[in-house]
Amino acid sequence: MATQRGILQELNQNVRRRPNMTTEERNKAVGMSAGGAAVKEIADHFRRTPQGIRTLLKKHFHSGTTQDKP
Repeated sequence: MATQRGILQELNQNVRRRPNMTTEERNKAVGMSAGGAAVKEIADHFRRTPQGIRTLLKKHFHSGTTQDKP
């Protein structure tokens, strides 16, 4: 039988901590990067992790868009 703590840990790992960035926020982040802002500065501005911002910028570089996939 699973303990309550084990079940809660399992559930917590599958829950997003913050909602996705809006398209406008993503476009602003890309613009800030193009303007010379550091990844850490962008991450602090949007209260996100630097890795999340790097992923966003990489996605924009490869696909040319910040839109979600259909």
